[in-house]
Amino acid sequence: MNILLSELLTLVRLPPVPHKQDTLIHAVTADSRTVCPGTLFFAFVGTKVDARQFIPMAIKQGASALFVPKDT
Repeated sequence: MNILLSELLTLVRLPPVPHKQDTLIHAVTADSRTVCPGTLFFAFVGTKVDARQFIPMAIKQGASALFVPKDT
């Protein structure tokens, strides 16, 4: 998979992200252990684990972008 972040956001009907339109995404994951450069990391809040706690780890491992849902 190789897609620009701007194209991906358009596909899922989300607003653009300033200054990150040409970020190339190679992979998508919700498992912080599999993050590598070029990954879009989804930090979901589950019933047992709040993946937002793994955001620093994902960044350290080179995540190119993060999807963090708003609190409900």
